[in-house]
Amino acid sequence: MASAAPAKPDAAKPAAAATKTPVAPTKPATFADVWQVPVMLIAAAMLIAAISTVVARRPKPDFDRMLEEVQATVDEQQYEAALATLNTKILPFLDKPVISTDNRRLFHTLVARTIYLWQQGAEVKHKENYASVVDEYTLAERENAPLSAADSACLVDSYIALDELNAAMERVGKLRDVQPKLRFMLERKLIEKAMEGGKATQVMTAELLAGLLAEPELPREVRIWATARQTTAMLGAGFADDAIARLLKTLPRLAASETNDLGELYLALGEAYLKVNAVGEATKQFERAAVLLDAGSQEMGRAQLMLGRVAELTKNLDDAKERYEWIIASLTETPVARAAILGLAQVDAARGEIEQAIMLFSEIVNQVKAGKSDPETSTEVISASLTGLSNEAFNAGDSATALRYASLAEILFGPDTTPTGLMKLLGTINLKLAQDAALAARSAEPVPGGDAIVKRNFLDAARYFSTHASRLVLDAGHEHADSLWAAADCFDRGGDRESAMTAFQEFRTGFPADPRQSEAVFRLARSHQARGEFPDAAALYSSLIESPASGRFADDSYVPLAQTYLLDNNPDNDDRAMDLLNTIVGGSLGGPNTDNFRDGLVALGELLYERGRNAVAKSPTGEIGGGIDAGELFAQAISRLGEVELRFSAHPKIEGVRFKLADACRLSARVIDAKLNEAMPDAQKRELEKTRSDRLTRAQSVFEVVRRALDGKDAKGRSALDELHLRNAYFYLADCAFDLGDYEGAIRKYDAAREKYATEPASLVAMVQIVNAYLKLGDVKRAAAANEYARRFYASLPESVWNDPNLPMTRRDWQRWLDATDELTKLRQAAAGSQ
Repeated sequence: MASAAPAKPDAAKPAAAATKTPVAPTKPATFADVWQVPVMLIAAAMLIAAISTVVARRPKPDFDRMLEEVQATVDEQQYEAALATLNTKILPFLDKPVISTDNRRLFHTLVARTIYLWQQGAEVKHKENYASVVDEYTLAERENAPLSAADSACLVDSYIALDELNAAMERVGKLRDVQPKLRFMLERKLIEKAMEGGKATQVMTAELLAGLLAEPELPREVRIWATARQTTAMLGAGFADDAIARLLKTLPRLAASETNDLGELYLALGEAYLKVNAVGEATKQFERAAVLLDAGSQEMGRAQLMLGRVAELTKNLDDAKERYEWIIASLTETPVARAAILGLAQVDAARGEIEQAIMLFSEIVNQVKAGKSDPETSTEVISASLTGLSNEAFNAGDSATALRYASLAEILFGPDTTPTGLMKLLGTINLKLAQDAALAARSAEPVPGGDAIVKRNFLDAARYFSTHASRLVLDAGHEHADSLWAAADCFDRGGDRESAMTAFQEFRTGFPADPRQSEAVFRLARSHQARGEFPDAAALYSSLIESPASGRFADDSYVPLAQTYLLDNNPDNDDRAMDLLNTIVGGSLGGPNTDNFRDGLVALGELLYERGRNAVAKSPTGEIGGGIDAGELFAQAISRLGEVELRFSAHPKIEGVRFKLADACRLSARVIDAKLNEAMPDAQKRELEKTRSDRLTRAQSVFEVVRRALDGKDAKGRSALDELHLRNAYFYLADCAFDLGDYEGAIRKYDAAREKYATEPASLVAMVQIVNAYLKLGDVKRAAAANEYARRFYASLPESVWNDPNLPMTRRDWQRWLDATDELTKLRQAAAGSQ
């Protein structure tokens, strides 16, 4: 059995149980309150007649009297007491034989009527209550209870509240012969509800309006209202010309008696003219409407809104702004005010007042997200405005503003329902921002934190492109391929290698015939190489080199393939790496002006340099000698790295190349120094001594260039490798001076290195060499003082710090300190013995 109690009208809670009484509304309602016509008296009279009939036909005084009392209680608007009686005194016996059919009919009718009237007085309307009204009237009709016009009105209004418009329309049709004013009220309410449905209820709206306007005795004010709504419906269906023709024929008849109430029709006519771009005629009608409409009415706000839009169209932005601001101030929290906020935001954007425009767009977006929306401020309308402004800003080169507008559109929809096209727009904007930030990071005055900004923009772009591609997963067309490619590219450039590899692999699988396949393989190989997955990287590079369809990516794979061979800890393929690099610098893949030649030359020079260093490291004594080929390796490295410095001085890593060139010269001099201890003809010895001196001089010169360049860089812009090269350049400059026999100069350079790195273990090298330099100069006293200073510094540091392989303190340096200490000891002993 259905409950006789409605939901509490002032609280968002489920419908109350039959044994509970809801809280009464602050103001009880009657039919007169609801319909603005005196139907309550008619309903009461009909109920009294019904109860009299029950009493006459069913001599059951208890139930008849209780129902009569309930009706009297309802007439007194005491709905809580009425429902209490229905629930507690009648509902328990409703299925018993003691209750007559007439009593049951009247019970259901009274329950429905009481709940409906109570609901009308509530500030919050609950659909559960309207559903109860419908259920109770339905039960009454199943008992063959004839519904009065007032009860039918309650039922129709409940159907409207429940959005059951077809049922409401059917019921309204049955009221043709009774209560015309009440029917007109209901039809008006039904039409308004149908118009909210947009295209989904266009046919119903048209039928209802046509039926209403066909009424011969339709009151003038209702006819004007219906004609205006019919125009609105026709405009929504795209029949602006028909709407104009119909209004032009209707207005003369209505204007024959008076015109003061025709403002809404002039407003509708203006909107129809505006739809066909007859701006001048539209303006005339809007101005007529503004004269006739009430100053504080929604219709006046609508007229001002239309005049604002006309001003916006004709670029009279000041006038448009003034009208929109008036609407917002005068009609706050109304649909026309929301439309004015949107209009004002667009005007401010057109005036270049971006911050104000963003603030207003944010406000309207928040209102829509809170459920305050209508056809003119729908998600689609606001999104179209925001994306249009975003595209304009983007095309004008203002990507930052474009992103702000597009991001608001994304907020409007939410992450799960953002349109596919908007996802692509957001990806495109973020990509442009990333590209611009990358250029700025490479400029003469980079922005602080520029690299982080670049990565963030690339990753943001990647996520949007990836989402866009996923929306097109069933479409193997160019747009899907382009977005997937853009996502992979941006992930890669943003540093998210895992996502980049996934996207590139998906691209390889999904679009095998795409011309970007070779680049996808190359980028995958680079990612494997960066992750230390050298066999995987080598396999991909090799496949590109072997494939005739790889194009330039076959040539581009030679250098990185050689690098993977050198890094994979497999000495068996190191010669293959050397062959690849020699192929490149031999000109087989392009001349000296190509990037491949440049990168191959750098890689070959660095490989020769590293091989020379490895040969030095394998020397059992720590000295270079024994006829190993380190000297030749360094000579070739000097040649290749010198060529890089000569040809490609603008290379982005030129300071690293120069450092290795200088160090190759320094180490080559030491190789030669070791060879000079061997027996050889004098002429050969003089030639080697000259070469050694030249190498040290060149090393000193290039180290100085590196030192100045890196010292001149902003410390925040120096990489860890830059810092290592800068530190070692300081020390190696002094080493070169020492090896050239310039001991005074060496002391100055070692002292400069010690001061710059005073707290670092590396400064011990400078201290030790200062000791040796003073010994070379014969200044034993200063040598001894310097040695004591070095000893105390060494003792102050934990032993673990000397395990750092990047320290310039080599085994040779430790040996030299031991030798210097031994020499000082002997000198002290000799001095003591002579006393």
